[in-house]
Amino acid sequence: MDTKKFEAVVQLQHTRCLNVLVDRKKRYARGEDRLEQFKVAAQLSRTTPIKALGGMMSKHTTTLYDLIEHGGPARLWDEVLTDNMNYLHLLNALLVERRGG
Repeated sequence: MDTKKFEAVVQLQHTRCLNVLVDRKKRYARGEDRLEQFKVAAQLSRTTPIKALGGMMSKHTTTLYDLIEHGGPARLWDEVLTDNMNYLHLLNALLVERRGG
């Protein structure tokens, strides 16, 4: 894949990720704290928000491994890849917040 095509693929994926994150804000964040669901899950599980996210992400990771092993339709690949990338963005945000950033 040449550089121009690769950059277009990456840009399309970034757009998908952002669109999903914006849409999910409406569903999962009551206030302004975009990480609220992980904090609530952490309280319920008596753990940290980072570990709560890790537990939630593990489901998406196992789905990704299943797709790698058995394949699936393009729509499912797009959804699973986007969700996994977004969990990494959310994890990064939790780490930045923990560092006081």
